[in-house]
Amino acid sequence: MLPPRRALLPRAIADELEKLQDPVPPFPGADARPIVEVAYERPLGEFGNFRTDYMLTRGDDMLRSINVNAPADGVRPDPTAGNVTEIQSTGRRAADRITVATMLRAPGVRGLMGHVMYQYANTRNFSDSPLGLPADSTNPDADWGPSTGDIRHRVFFMFNTPLLYGIRAVTSAETSFTWVDTDWL
Repeated sequence: MLPPRRALLPRAIADELEKLQDPVPPFPGADARPIVEVAYERPLGEFGNFRTDYMLTRGDDMLRSINVNAPADGVRPDPTAGNVTEIQSTGRRAADRITVATMLRAPGVRGLMGHVMYQYANTRNFSDSPLGLPADSTNPDADWGPSTGDIRHRVFFMFNTPLLYGIRAVTSAETSFTWVDTDWL
């Protein structure tokens, strides 16, 4: 990342970098895409509590790239150049997540507790990186699908117990796996 100070760069490079800037005028906060989260928590008496939540996030105008020198019918527009990457703010991202968790305490034993959580998530986008080129630059929207970070199922276990003099022992384990169902595409 370069600092935005022109004095640190040669004039020609600073002029070229200035062309990449996209001045965005201020806009009302109501026009921003929201992150929606709904949660429910219920105590389970002295034994612990139960929690569930749902989160929805959407992103528009995400950065993604296309190859403006992609071959058409096997021939590049500029045969003297290879890939020419153009970064655009035309991408989208969508993520949904639901979590169900319970925290259990051992009555009468101060500080002895366990936590179990299951999470289902679904993350889709056009590209995982602003510099990642699509499979077909003439149809970049065809790359809409699961993100590489799309971990569908995650299970987390944690056990916490007091030892001596305020020292605690914590053991945790997490497992996750991706299962991609292409029927929703």
